[in-house]
This record gives sequence, C-alpha cells and structure tokens, in this order.
Amino acid sequence: MSFFNNFHLLAKPYQGTDQKPDKHYSILPTVLKLVGDPRGKAVLDVACGSGFFSFPIAAMGATRVIGIDNSEQQLEIARCNSVANTEFHLCDIFDGELPSADIAVIPFAANYSKDLRMLAELFARLFRCLNQDGHAVFVMDLPGERGGLPYKRMRSFGAVKWWAQGPYDGAMFCNHLFDGRGKEICSLWAYYYSPLTIQFALQDAGFRDIRWHKPVVSDEGLRTLGQEFWQGYQDNCELGYITAEK
Repeated sequence: MSFFNNFHLLAKPYQGTDQKPDKHYSILPTVLKLVGDPRGKAVLDVACGSGFFSFPIAAMGATRVIGIDNSEQQLEIARCNSVANTEFHLCDIFDGELPSADIAVIPFAANYSKDLRMLAELFARLFRCLNQDGHAVFVMDLPGERGGLPYKRMRSFGAVKWWAQGPYDGAMFCNHLFDGRGKEICSLWAYYYSPLTIQFALQDAGFRDIRWHKPVVSDEGLRTLGQEFWQGYQDNCELGYITAEK
C-alpha cells in the first residue's frame, strides 16, 4: 500500500497511536458519526491496521465488518481481538478489486496514492465496491490547509506534519505522531492532494453528494483534557473529513 513506510516493522509501535488525543477523542468519534447507523450493513475498513475503527463499528451493530490491510503483522493483532461480525484480510488496496460493502471507511489511506492517476484509480475502485446507495467516509491529511497552529500545540494533539516538498498535488510530507505526553511514536510519509483535487477526483469516480465535515471532539475528550486544551483544534487540525454517496 505504501512505498516508503514499513508497516510490518511499525505494527507494534503504531499501536501507541491509538491513544493519541486527536485520534482517540476526535478522529474516532468523527468517523463513527459519519458512518451513521451500520446495523444490517456490511462495512469495509480500508487499511484497517489492527482494527482501531473496525471494532467500534462492529460494536455499533454492523452485520459484517471487513478489515483489509497490506500488513500481515497488523492483521495478526486485529485477528487476536476478532469478534463474530469482524473479519480481516490481506489486501493491497491499489491492486485489484475490493470486497463489496454498503459503507466504506477510508482513514488516511488515500494519502498513500503516489500520483493523481493512482488517487483516481483508488476512488474508482472504492466506488465500484460499494453496493447501490452505499456511502464512503474519507479522512484525508491536509497539511497547511486549515491555517495551522504552533508546533507545540499540534504535538500535544498528536500529529505534526512537515513538508519534504510542495505544497502541490503529489508533494510528499512526513506525519510525525506523538503520544499525549509529547513523545514521538513513529513517523509516516504520505502524499498531499488539495481539497479541490480530491473533490474533482471523487466526482470523476462517480460519487455524488460529496460533503466536507468539521471534526467533533467527544464529551470524554472535553472532560479529560478540558475545553482550553481543544481551543482552535477543530478549525486547524489539518484533516479533511468527507462523505460521498454512490
């Protein structure tokens, strides 16, 4: 899936990102909100890793949650926690057809598209895998698109993005991930695409009713870390949340 991140070696360290303040208190609840009611539906979790999104969606009553990832080491961790309505498969999302589903969740994976052709092909592949009236939920890294906050603030939330080149479509950036105490967990390389490029690519793939959403912060996050901690985050998190219908 990625051409420069060794997710096999990162499998165990990456588990530390599950408790990052942004991931635990905002990214997860925002994705679950955008998924909606999954009861009676099949949900595809693209680049599922160890099942961070898969298991909460399964707990919401999805009939079937299909997690796919290119790292057998990550999938082994997910399978150790597997429940009756989850399954996990080795799959390169950039090569071949994807399992069919009513809802597809694609957190950050589209940022591993190394060029516009690959991004367009991924969106087309996702469109085809959705059943009629299905919908997709995307989370996209958008470094620099939300105005930005000071380095120390972004580190406290859990992610700091640095340009290797750009900004322009296909430019590489490095996403440094931190725990809640400011210690770096790992770094991941990815590719940037502008919101306008993403919008057009989704339309070209056949998606309709494409909507961009503001992130939420859970009540638990507000209680645990306080209102002041989250000041400015929702408008400057450098993430794009998108829903698109088939």
